[in-house]
Amino acid sequence: MTRLEFWKTRGLEAKESRAIADIEEHGCHIISVTGSPPWCYSVGSHDQTGGPELIVFGLEPAVAQFVINETFRQAREEGLALTSGSVVKDLLEGDFVCALRPVLPKWYDWLVGWDLWFYGSRDFPMLQCVWPDKSGFYPWQAEFRSDWKPFQPMLDREDESDAHLSQLIQAMRESEGSCTCREPVD
Repeated sequence: MTRLEFWKTRGLEAKESRAIADIEEHGCHIISVTGSPPWCYSVGSHDQTGGPELIVFGLEPAVAQFVINETFRQAREEGLALTSGSVVKDLLEGDFVCALRPVLPKWYDWLVGWDLWFYGSRDFPMLQCVWPDKSGFYPWQAEFRSDWKPFQPMLDREDESDAHLSQLIQAMRESEGSCTCREPVD
């Protein structure tokens, strides 16, 4: 039984049923989280393609959803390698090139609750699509605008402070947990 077949046998809420239908029809479902910063992430792509899930921070939801969908399209139709260190073109106005970076599973509980629900574990790969500032610098570069760092955490870093997640996680702790948290299903 495939994961989608499994989920179809469960009594699902409307949002869950929509996620399963989107994964089946489009290859993934995209979750938009309103926060400071906002973020979007894919659910189900790893199950459908064997490739990673994607997450992007600090962009308006429609733009972030486009970034995720277009990255998957480039992988599917143009052979873009969805691996850490790959670069993705034609996502943002101004010829900015986005970079793909690994996401440590330690951040999953805070950020990708729907993936935890769908997979029932942390056993799936995820890449962060990182965009540069207007001068072309990335968050890991010293020249990156310091006032933009909170809008683009670095999820390949172990330390909460190094990852620029302290403010976001503190806000979630104060609201009693992650706004995207879902319990994995046994």
